[in-house]
Amino acid sequence: MPSYLSPGVYVEEVSSGARPIEGVGTALCAFVGFTERGPANEPILVTNWTQYTNNFGGFVAGAYLPQSVFGYFLNGGGSAYVVSVGALGTDESANGAKPIEAATAELTSGADSARPGFTVRAIAEGAAGQGLDVEITDASDATDDTFKLVVHRGTEVVETFDNLTTKRGANNVVAAVRQQSKLIRVEESKGGPVAVPRKGVRTPIAVPDTPNIPAVTADAYVGDTSQRTGFAGLEAIEDITMLCVPDAMSAYQAGVLDDEGLKAVQLAMIA
Repeated sequence: MPSYLSPGVYVEEVSSGARPIEGVGTALCAFVGFTERGPANEPILVTNWTQYTNNFGGFVAGAYLPQSVFGYFLNGGGSAYVVSVGALGTDESANGAKPIEAATAELTSGADSARPGFTVRAIAEGAAGQGLDVEITDASDATDDTFKLVVHRGTEVVETFDNLTTKRGANNVVAAVRQQSKLIRVEESKGGPVAVPRKGVRTPIAVPDTPNIPAVTADAYVGDTSQRTGFAGLEAIEDITMLCVPDAMSAYQAGVLDDEGLKAVQLAMIA
């Protein structure tokens, strides 16, 4: 107790009991996806962007995870766990050989020119399949659903497919080209409109400038609790309150994951 040694007025502060609760950070995010480099399937705790780059490298084409982590810290994120399921910082595949891609061309629909309806793929891989152009023109027996596909090599016409259609039958563009062509194959583009391609456009067949996305299955993202892989391996870390798997979409856009695979990843995240 205080000692009052002389007469006067004294002010004494007495605790009222309950103290105000101080705010503390409760959000700890886990990011699972592709990185430039770094250990695979090993949760690494990072508290800033510099620590992330020291462990996993920087931005890399085809990976959304580095951008997500950068945005997380830029907007006030404090700490995060990062799990890499594939490194994109090398042009070589898992077996050490550089992947050979086929040259392709996208044929947009005349009804919706912003979306590709068909993909033309060179049979020969790599540089051997380049140097070809495809052109869509009017068919000899012109109707609303018929067209002609002409394959050029430079100024020379090397193949012609007339009176093609998008309907089923012998003249279906996919079937007819598969049976007759020695240079190309035609496929329906994923999610594109099955309609007559835009006419009067000459499109070069070239190797696409796309990142080398690893052939990662849905199971690689989900992982296994006992093996400590994927985001299932994060179950032992009780502090994690958020889960972000941005590269499930980059794999889906690259055709590595199909609709069912993407759905499986999303359902596992919710579970």
